[in-house]
Amino acid sequence: MERELAVQATTDALTGLPNRRRFEDVARDEIARGAQAGHPVVMAVMDLDLFKNINDNHGHAAGDAVLKAFGARLRETMRARDLVCRFGGEEFAVLMPGTRAAQAHQALERLRSEVAAHPILYNGASIPLTLSIGLAEGAGAEASLDRLLRAADAALYAAKVAGRNRICHADGIRAARPAAR
Repeated sequence: MERELAVQATTDALTGLPNRRRFEDVARDEIARGAQAGHPVVMAVMDLDLFKNINDNHGHAAGDAVLKAFGARLRETMRARDLVCRFGGEEFAVLMPGTRAAQAHQALERLRSEVAAHPILYNGASIPLTLSIGLAEGAGAEASLDRLLRAADAALYAAKVAGRNRICHADGIRAARPAAR
């Protein structure tokens, strides 16, 4: 019973992915381990573009189905050692330990292009989906959870401003620039 409650408290009920609380606990440890060993880490924050339109046009049950399908696709696409979570709403996060931004970009670009190419089917409707992603790399002392999340979030915002359905990198830990597509 206690274990079941602990799982419920740290798991997103809809997608089955770790929730923000679990993600932050594990990510802090993972980032500290990487910093001690001198290994880089990449934080990616992603948002399902124009998700409100899915709920408005197809209903909340369709929106839930899209979130579940995307969560499954995200989990299948990322490596076993990557920490994947539903951060809340239509926002997801991935921590990629021992990874450089260029490697992360390749993996996330595969995810982004696959999502864009394969609409979600729900009750006979084909629901197109695109994804905006912000990513930030850190190593050593600069790699704190808060700094990486802030930088990745700023890069996500840049991806949305630049037109959505793209990946933007945080430049160091500060500004963001669109990545080549």
